[in-house]
Amino acid sequence: TMNIRIISQAKKIIFFSPALAFLILISFSSCVKDTTAANKADEQRKIDNYKIKAGFSDSDTIGTDGIYFKYITEADGATPKLNDYVIISLTGKTTEGNVFQTTDSATAKTAGFYRADIIWGPAKIMVINNLVGLSTVLMHMKEGSHATALVPSKLAYKDYDPVVYDVTLYRIIPGADIKKYEFDQAKSYAMADSILDTYPGTAHDYPALDSTFFRTINEGTTAFDLKQSDSVYITLHAYYAEADSTYINSNRPRRTFFPINNSGTTINYVFGESFFPLSPAIDSALLHMKIGGEIDMVVNSKYGYGSAGFAHPIVGAIIIPTYMSIHYRIRVDTLFANE
Repeated sequence: TMNIRIISQAKKIIFFSPALAFLILISFSSCVKDTTAANKADEQRKIDNYKIKAGFSDSDTIGTDGIYFKYITEADGATPKLNDYVIISLTGKTTEGNVFQTTDSATAKTAGFYRADIIWGPAKIMVINNLVGLSTVLMHMKEGSHATALVPSKLAYKDYDPVVYDVTLYRIIPGADIKKYEFDQAKSYAMADSILDTYPGTAHDYPALDSTFFRTINEGTTAFDLKQSDSVYITLHAYYAEADSTYINSNRPRRTFFPINNSGTTINYVFGESFFPLSPAIDSALLHMKIGGEIDMVVNSKYGYGSAGFAHPIVGAIIIPTYMSIHYRIRVDTLFANE
C-alpha cells in the first residue's frame, strides 16, 4: 500500500508541475552515467560467446533481427503460421545456462522452481506476437522437430539479456480448426474410457452441455432438489481430456490429475457459485444425480475455461490450457441445504 501511495504522489508532482519535473530529470541525468552502449556491448559479447559454445555460424540466422536457429532433430512436417495453435515442449535459459522457464518437471526441479500444483509436460499455446522471438522460432520449425535458438533481448524479455530456447514441436493445429481438434480429442478420450452416453440434458440445465460425454458409475439412492447457494458435499477428480499420441504416451500420463487443493477429496461445493477447478458444468451434472451417485463426464471447454484457459493465481503458469476439455469424476456424498 505504501509503495502504491508513493508512486501515485510522484505521478501527481509530474502532472501538476512539468517544469519542476523537467529540472529534476536534467539534474538526475547529469548524475547518472548512460550505460546503454555498455549494455549493448555486453549483450553482444554474450551472443558471440554462446555462438561459439553452441556451434552457431552466421548462416544459422533466421529473419532479419539476429535470431540464430538450428535443428537438433529435423522432421518433414508443416510449419505453423501466426494465430495457429501448437503443442510444444519448451525450456528457456540465459546464455550462462540459468533456466527461467520450462515445461519439464525434472528441469524445473534442477532449476529450483518446481511446484506440485502446476501441471508439467507439453503445452498448447497460440502463436502470437507477444514474444516475437519465440513466435519467429516456432514459425520456422517443422512439425515433429526439435530445435534450439539464440534470441536477442529485443525479441525476448529486454534488459539486454539474450535467451536460449530449446523447443520440440509436436503438433500444429490451424487456428480455424482448434474447436474441432478439441472435440475430436475429447471424443477419443471418452471412447477409450467407455464414457459414451449422450449427456441427459433437460430444459432446466445450466448450461445445456452439448459436446459433452457422460457415464453413470452408480445411480445413487436419494434424490434431492438443489437451489442457488445450497451446499453439496462431493468427491471430485479432474483430468485433462486429451488423447493426442504425438505427445501423450511418451511425455505425459494420459490422465493428468489436477494437483489442486481438495481435488480428489470431499469438498463443499456451493451450487451456482463454482470456483476453480470446478465449472458451471458441475451444476448441470448435480441436477441429474442422487446422494451416493457417481458419474464421469467429459466437458467441452466452452462450459469450462474456454480459449483463455486458467493460470495459476500465484505464479501465473497455465494450469488449464486453451481449449481444453475436462474429465470430471463426481460423487455426491451428502447434501447440506442452506436455510
